[in-house]
Amino acid sequence: ALSALGGDKVIMIVPETSFPSQEGKNIGVGQLNSDYSSKFCDFLQTYTGANSIKVLPQGEYYENITERFYGNYSSSGLTLGTHNINLEELASKEMDCILSKDTLNRVYEGAKNTPSTMAAFENVSGSESNMNKALFEAFSNFTKSENLEKEKQLFSDYKKQNFEIIEKRALFECLSKDYKSSKVEIWNETDRFLFDTDKVSDEVRTKRIQELHQKHSEDIDFVFFKQYLADKNLAKARENLHKKGMTLTGDCLIGFSPDEHWAYPKAFENATIGPVEWNLKALNFSNVAENGSASNNLLKLKVGQFAKRYDNIRFDVGWAYIDPILHPFEGGKSSLDGRYVYRENVDGYRIPGTLSDKVLNIIEDTVKTVKGDSYKKENLFYEIEAGANEFSAYDWRNNSAIPELRGRTIVQSTFYMNNDYANIGQIESRMRIPRSNYILMAGNHDHLSLNALAQRKDTDNLLKSTGNNIIEVVENQLEPLSKDLHLDKSTLKNSPEEFVRAKFAYNFLAQNIKMFFMDVFGRSEQFDSQDANSWKNYRYRLDANYEREFHTAVQNKKGLNIMDALAKALKARNMDKSHSSVYNKLVNFANILYTKGALTEAEANQATLSSTISTITETGTSAAKNVQKNKSLAPLWIFLAICGGIVAGVKAKQNKQNQKTNISLNTNKKTST
Repeated sequence: ALSALGGDKVIMIVPETSFPSQEGKNIGVGQLNSDYSSKFCDFLQTYTGANSIKVLPQGEYYENITERFYGNYSSSGLTLGTHNINLEELASKEMDCILSKDTLNRVYEGAKNTPSTMAAFENVSGSESNMNKALFEAFSNFTKSENLEKEKQLFSDYKKQNFEIIEKRALFECLSKDYKSSKVEIWNETDRFLFDTDKVSDEVRTKRIQELHQKHSEDIDFVFFKQYLADKNLAKARENLHKKGMTLTGDCLIGFSPDEHWAYPKAFENATIGPVEWNLKALNFSNVAENGSASNNLLKLKVGQFAKRYDNIRFDVGWAYIDPILHPFEGGKSSLDGRYVYRENVDGYRIPGTLSDKVLNIIEDTVKTVKGDSYKKENLFYEIEAGANEFSAYDWRNNSAIPELRGRTIVQSTFYMNNDYANIGQIESRMRIPRSNYILMAGNHDHLSLNALAQRKDTDNLLKSTGNNIIEVVENQLEPLSKDLHLDKSTLKNSPEEFVRAKFAYNFLAQNIKMFFMDVFGRSEQFDSQDANSWKNYRYRLDANYEREFHTAVQNKKGLNIMDALAKALKARNMDKSHSSVYNKLVNFANILYTKGALTEAEANQATLSSTISTITETGTSAAKNVQKNKSLAPLWIFLAICGGIVAGVKAKQNKQNQKTNISLNTNKKTST
């Protein structure tokens, strides 16, 4: 069906921390590199058609102490979070059991008081977390082990290759330990401005770094060890996806973390990027396109790291690389004047004119350098959604994408779809954007969940806070959904379940699509409440019994029924007749997925019998045609005799089984078979 529809990328957005954990082996977050996660990816591949997993930024978390808020988009941009490390592997014989089972169990114990559908970030993040303590034990035993020479050589090579990036992070952690705080503003002047060449001389800086290395040699090596393991685990997970025919899509965040602000001070402005509440320090966009500038070097460093780690890259706030909006810190306006212009309509500062596609070219050249012959421009996705005053990817006057985005892949959601915006016709026909140059999705981590939208529940006042009315947002979508899918508008309006089914189906009218796991599993909670940041943000995840959760959601018509979605898409394209065989199968399988309960053993056997006879009949018909063509009947009679024996054998077994088993549907069973 996907092939008939011209489908290509089917990207499932699942933060690795939201992955399910095996019963009894929950450290508090899911992990991409584990046997259990591998099976989960198999499940997604089977029941959603996913051929790529997209994670959120995987950097080290920085907790907002006041709100207990751990956000992926304020994590580190250059290094990986240690929550990516599979501790179980460190307790294996292959790693010389450098982590004891008792310590591993203490990490599991630390997550037991947190519901299995919520992440326990406190258990895995920070120097005092159970996970960090376990990793330090593993590191100590690693240095003493006499059986890991090959691993030690790989670690040594990794340190040399990544020294520039990781040393600065390690020094930041050491100073945070000395001052008992990561708040740079309370450090002494030398340490606070250690990498600011205007305030600290090369001689003083070199001497201070040497002092820190002497005092904290073990701590620094420990940071390198954790980064080595995190990168190793991610590479292993990615390789496993490749074996399944799947790719890994990374999310290149627009921001950077506190240690990166400190380590690369000349790369940043005295201002934030994006909405003020994001509180993300902005790059110096006034010279970011100048080769060799501090901001130019840092951007290329970050993009290069993502190119090494991922097959595809989604660029968070991608439009900011064309026309950014900066909001100065208190007292910082003077530092922006002259290089930026204040724009009243966005109450912020912008580049005079725009950056055009200069920065996009830098990004693409950087990825091309890293990937070489495997580079494909279409594997870079630019997020382009913004308020009407902030940015538009569309040149409405000339009915096309703006020049900078022509020939590039953009990500467009249908969350604010109406007759004139974010529908297939507007994108493809009116704006003349090729099908290969956009990715369509119902929503992502920061949109209102699909089921909440369908039920007109503005969770955490997400829409109200942006001046939108949820009733209007839903009403605006009914006409294009009805028109493009050939569905009854009043049914879509009055049935939240039918609205959800239609939104899923609409995705498959596009060549490339993305889906968010919360929507696919029929969840209504708000993953990221944005302005209403709380301890719940980014914590929602799937528990060990994700299969039951999925099938229950599908049966209640809240989750994704891939068969139903594809059938609706085929019918919308008037392909239900030309591809009647596949269409009828889709409808049949969709109904099976919607049916509550499970097949009895007898019914399963009956299904097997029907399938066998169908296969034999189809094969026999094909063989008969070949025989007739070849004017030889002997092979056909031999073949039919064999088939008759198979059918007789299967039927005999079936009749015997039916005597033992009640073949009525057992609706009390709720298994997901």
